[in-house]
Amino acid sequence: MPDSTITESLNQSCDWIFSDPNLVNIGLGFRNFDAMTANHPVFVSHKHIVTMRSIVRTLTDMSKRPDFQQKVKEHLPSIVTHPTKAVGVLFGYDFHLSDDGPKLIEVNTNAGAIYLNHYLSQTQSPCCDRIGSLMNSPTNNDEALESTLLAMFKHEYSRQVPGGVLRTIAILDDEPEKQFLYDEFKIFQRMFQDAGIQAFIVDPSELDYDGNKLNYQGNTIDLIYNRHTDFYLEGEKLLNIKKAYLNDQIVLTPNPRAYGHSADKRLLSLLSNKEFLDALGIDDYSKTLLLNSIPKTVIVSKENADTLWGHKKSYFFKPMTGYGSKATYHGAKLTRKTWEWIVESNNYIAQQFVTPSRRTLIQDGEPKEFKVDIRNYVYNGDNLLLAARLYRGQATNMKTPGGGFATVYSTDE
Repeated sequence: MPDSTITESLNQSCDWIFSDPNLVNIGLGFRNFDAMTANHPVFVSHKHIVTMRSIVRTLTDMSKRPDFQQKVKEHLPSIVTHPTKAVGVLFGYDFHLSDDGPKLIEVNTNAGAIYLNHYLSQTQSPCCDRIGSLMNSPTNNDEALESTLLAMFKHEYSRQVPGGVLRTIAILDDEPEKQFLYDEFKIFQRMFQDAGIQAFIVDPSELDYDGNKLNYQGNTIDLIYNRHTDFYLEGEKLLNIKKAYLNDQIVLTPNPRAYGHSADKRLLSLLSNKEFLDALGIDDYSKTLLLNSIPKTVIVSKENADTLWGHKKSYFFKPMTGYGSKATYHGAKLTRKTWEWIVESNNYIAQQFVTPSRRTLIQDGEPKEFKVDIRNYVYNGDNLLLAARLYRGQATNMKTPGGGFATVYSTDE
């Protein structure tokens, strides 16, 4: 069998590695562990993993360049320019894998489920020792993940408050008890508390600001682990946090600066534009890498609406600051009424559609094909963990029976 087909063959037929139900209690705390996860892993070639890491590192380095920050300034809200040394915890770089390499679909600054995927990887069992040789983790620190995560938060705090001691953390989201990954919030809370750090899971409305510090029930908050999706702190509920952030009285991670320089989808229209990259003067390797790996993206406007509509099947349409595949549309499924709403909203990008790779699994005795995307969990340019998401339909979702998050193993090709 030619090397180029090994990974594809495994993804089409390998059901010899599976999530062992006797080990699922490792994920104690995830009430819907089975519903959120796939029973079998996804295989990714080593060369794709290396390329994804190069893309992540290149984009991380670029986001820190003063000339890049200056050039994107006019496209973003002014809060992005507020200086902070906290670089942002747990970015998610999401890729589709094509025949000519990984294609970056989007970047997230509040990527969830790293713990879920960590536990899932520990439930994988092969049918025999020979098949066990296929279980090659693409990251080296899986077993030490918790200590890595804890060090990450401490590092964020020390960057902003040199010599300071991190004593209290607020894990922030809107009505956190109702969130899909609330169980993960509780695991983070337990991790912090085991390390001697007070941790609270809070809604923004529960934080008080006295002009000098943020407080929760009388406890001064040192750092906010921000899982909220109001990325630029524009809502009224986040006003206290915004004031404290702009007055440098809270370490917020991730924060508007991190989001604006890395994850606002308007950036994709610049990073996939050769003229923009030429003007930055970046090296030829980095330029070629980005142009080959970031699908051509444009901002939807009334001026280009007719052209985009005429080629709609070639594009995927996303809100500029959207998340979780909400209000996203493959052009092939787009109605005229929805298109008119997209154009009028003045809040969408059109991204060249990249067909996702596939994973075939046996479900109810029949082979079923799932679409795949690959998430790289990243801190400051370093890959912490890789995971796959299996789904059917237009975009990634956690509702496909038999789909959900899946463990990633690398092949040698």
